[in-house]
Amino acid sequence: SKHRSGSRHPRRVTLCQPTPHSNHMPWVSVTMSALGCLSSLFVLAPLATMAEIFEDDGVLVLNGKNFEAAVKNNPFILVKFYAPWCGHCKQFAPEYAAAAKQMKQANPPMPLAKVDATAEHKLAEEHGVRGYPTIRLFIDGKDQEYTGGRTEQSIVTWLQKKAGPPAIFLADVAAAEAFERENQLFVVGLFDEGTSRTAFETAARQVEDVMFAYSTVALVIAKFNTQVPALKMFFPHDEKVATFSGDVQSVADMERFVKSYRHPLVIPFDGDTAPEIFGDGRPILLLFRD
Repeated sequence: SKHRSGSRHPRRVTLCQPTPHSNHMPWVSVTMSALGCLSSLFVLAPLATMAEIFEDDGVLVLNGKNFEAAVKNNPFILVKFYAPWCGHCKQFAPEYAAAAKQMKQANPPMPLAKVDATAEHKLAEEHGVRGYPTIRLFIDGKDQEYTGGRTEQSIVTWLQKKAGPPAIFLADVAAAEAFERENQLFVVGLFDEGTSRTAFETAARQVEDVMFAYSTVALVIAKFNTQVPALKMFFPHDEKVATFSGDVQSVADMERFVKSYRHPLVIPFDGDTAPEIFGDGRPILLLFRD
């Protein structure tokens, strides 16, 4: 059981320390138009003049010949450096592949790729790979560390928040219903036009594994059956929904609220959940049993 209070700390991830292609059609990801983060469109199309990029279970397979082109031609691309023998990599692979397939259907789509660091030593060295898996997000060619989770949905949420605004505006009831269908774990901020949303948006940026949305539309506010300003959080466990009772101008209060409900009160303790359990400084009660 975890006590619902605490402060935010950087996420820790477990790494393996260092000691044939798919039969799919070759593809490369090409930018068709760029109208900003949310309106950039990507397609996967054959391109014979460049090094082939094969796809394995929805994930682009990169090497020294095609890496630079893949990064250059995709404003956003997530790259996993892995070792075939790494146990953590093997465990993570299905979640990564599932996220890749989901992000193909996103708006905008965003490719996920992988590099066998044991075969591509130069690429691994250039990108500071010291353990496996190492995951980097490239935005317009510049890379940053991946700090998201190790599940399909946590990867997708992290990428969507990096590619778009910290919180999505719900313009009408249809948009709110679509947002609910697409997300199991999310926060909705409900405000009048005169209420500042600066603190809300700051909290949304800082909590990377939960989707945020907001609205100032009367019909949307009525749908959520609350008085403005208000925050409501929805999740697939325990109480299913929680209403924030603190100060909507306090980033710390909102962040504590979201973190206290994003995981079930009781969760299994293993290599995947350990970073989540120890990552935000809350008191923890561990039960060991046969």
